[in-house]
Amino acid sequence: MIKAVIFDWGGVLIDNPVEEMITFAARMLSVDPDLLRPSYLRYKLLLQDGRISEKMFWDHICGELDVAKPRISSLLDQSFRAVYRERKDVFALASRLHRRGYKTALLSNTEAPSVTFFHEKKYSMFDEAVFSCLEGVSKPDLRIYGTVLDRLGAQPHTVLFIDDSLENVRSAEQTGMVALLFKNPSRLRRELLALSMEI
Repeated sequence: MIKAVIFDWGGVLIDNPVEEMITFAARMLSVDPDLLRPSYLRYKLLLQDGRISEKMFWDHICGELDVAKPRISSLLDQSFRAVYRERKDVFALASRLHRRGYKTALLSNTEAPSVTFFHEKKYSMFDEAVFSCLEGVSKPDLRIYGTVLDRLGAQPHTVLFIDDSLENVRSAEQTGMVALLFKNPSRLRRELLALSMEI
């Protein structure tokens, strides 16, 4: 029986912000998004694991592209806030599950500025929130699933994990969790009902 639900953030609870953040940053740096994208995605992995700072992130990228570094304190923060779009029906579903007694958590591969923004939002429907940049490890590494399970105080077989990445879903299943690949809110509701969950 499912007693807890773990939600991914970007791509499930909100529109995946990555491509729009790249476009925003490219405009600020006066470069073509297609030129920025490879370096951005490569160093983003290090940033999300907490292995480099945002300053180092832009130092690497701007050095490779031979462009001036951002003049603002956090281009990542500015770009994330500019493109952030909640999927209100998924947030509403998380709230209903929480009210019905399910433990709920957010598990996200993300950067420090986004963590600050998350806490500013004061979401009340999550019992726990685990962010890769603070843990030094990111999905699909099994260790980060262990972290969120420990904080929920839940056994893997009683936990449902929802993510839009097939790789993350498959790795979560290796821990013993039930895992669903997110496609859209209506399909998710049907899948929850099929698991005999109260929504």
